Amino acid sequence: MTEVSLVDTASGEITIVDLDAAYNFRSLARGPEGEALVLAEDGQLHVIDPETGEHTDQLEIMEEWTEPEEWQEPRPAIRVVDDIAYITEPDAQTLHMVDLGSMEIINSAELDFTPNEIAAVDGRTAEGAQEHEGEHAEGEEGHDDEDHDHEDHDH
Repeated sequence: MTEVSLVDTASGEITIVDLDAAYNFRSLARGPEGEALVLAEDGQLHVIDPETGEHTDQLEIMEEWTEPEEWQEPRPAIRVVDDIAYITEPDAQTLHMVDLGSMEIINSAELDFTPNEIAAVDGRTAEGAQEHEGEHAEGEEGHDDEDHDHEDHDH
């Protein structure tokens, strides 16, 4: 699997881009400008313009790697928050942070375990969510207003 399909959802047009390197299901992400990001088995992070299909950049992240036979086995993965890509390198037990604006590895952390999957969040309160202010609203579901002992649990 060395080709990536870019789908224009407005027109239904599909553009096929050949990376000349294999990738897997944990290797795909979108950048802050909608660019396609593919972490391929050649150890490179490939950046592809989603409208033209042109390779616009690439960055060596790690040594070449091979997808394991079993899909549950650890393999490199990528997740993006804002303009930072978080990339796992299981063979080296490392997590890399890539600034997608400058296309530079800005930090790498050695782990004391082999990363298998990754999730990334920005820590901001979701739009429309109410912030917890320490007291529950009267009649809030899951709380008994008449016999409520505030020492029983954290607020």
